[in-house]
Amino acid sequence: MVPVQPEFLQGPVRVQRGVNTLSELGGSNWELAILLAPLVAAAASMVEYTEEDPKPQLEDACKVECLKEWHQYQECAKRIENSDHDGAHCTGWAFDYWKCIDKCVAPKLFQRLK
Repeated sequence: MVPVQPEFLQGPVRVQRGVNTLSELGGSNWELAILLAPLVAAAASMVEYTEEDPKPQLEDACKVECLKEWHQYQECAKRIENSDHDGAHCTGWAFDYWKCIDKCVAPKLFQRLK
């Protein structure tokens, strides 16, 4: 069985301004997904990652700069552990800690991307 090429893919391909979807060209997004799936899979298998993600190492290096926020989070966790308050949490302190880490990591990470 030979696959039938959709009508919108037959003939020369023209670029049209203002065309945002395949349905505007006479086809459907579903048809395109079916046609492109093997190509996407082949391209994904050809990608080789030679460098590790530097973010975890940068986060570890920044933990020293965020010790104050980490200790505040740990103190909150101890208070909650020793109390009978239902629904108490330390989300705010956790966000403060990760905000500090992200603020430290971001400039170093973006320097590597340039």
